[in-house]
Amino acid sequence: MAAALAGDAMAYRELLDDCRALLERYLARVLERMGRAGSGFLDDLVQEALVAMHEKRHTYDPSQPFLPWLFAIARYKTIDFGRRQRVRSIEVMTPEPADFGVSTPDGSAALDLDRLLASLPTRQRRALELVKLEGLSTAEAAAALGSSDGGLKVTVHRALEKLKKQVSGGGGE
Repeated sequence: MAAALAGDAMAYRELLDDCRALLERYLARVLERMGRAGSGFLDDLVQEALVAMHEKRHTYDPSQPFLPWLFAIARYKTIDFGRRQRVRSIEVMTPEPADFGVSTPDGSAALDLDRLLASLPTRQRRALELVKLEGLSTAEAAAALGSSDGGLKVTVHRALEKLKKQVSGGGGE
């Protein structure tokens, strides 16, 4: 990606080919987990992720691992797909590079969203998942959790603040 950003057209072509192969394997597994395997959506979803990668390539920081950045894009495209398909419970897996025969310098993804979410108290984690990952409205999520709309908003806000502190190295408390 660094070479592609520097203007190397051949490197960009190779990058797109490699990303297409990784995304096809990853998204096929995600669609299977969503009950949409063989639905004909795989090619569209891969294409959406590649287009998003192209459009957002300026946001990639070459000092950071590439795969977590790519899979974050794929994850958000999957969530968008789930919303369009009215899939309410999306379990989008966080891929490990080793799942695709790829190694990274440190051997793991730079930021593990699942681990961050698991560090939250159950109520905060579930509120955040419902609103931010599954796309429920705050009213829908509040009803699902037996909370008021305002209470749910406070819970989501506190969860986000804890995550921000953890990511910035400030701890979870």
